[in-house]
Amino acid sequence: MLVFVTFVAFVFLVWLACFFATFFVLLVLTICTLAVLTVLVAAFFAVLASTAKGLVNNMPRTIKTDKNLFILPPPSFCDLISNYPSNG
Repeated sequence: MLVFVTFVAFVFLVWLACFFATFFVLLVLTICTLAVLTVLVAAFFAVLASTAKGLVNNMPRTIKTDKNLFILPPPSFCDLISNYPSNG
């Protein structure tokens, strides 16, 4: 009877050890998978931000014109009336 109880206890302990080993292996695999996914998402957003920053930096902020260019003032109302084509 003592041999049977010892055998059952040994089998139970082996099963318990395998259960916890499997549990911890799955836990470690899950943590590693989440860590890898986090790094991949962070890298994706870093590349996205870098690309967006590069696009923004390459955009012209202002229209570059010649400094000596004479800019005409807007026409006045009298200029518009005098240049309006007549029917005559």
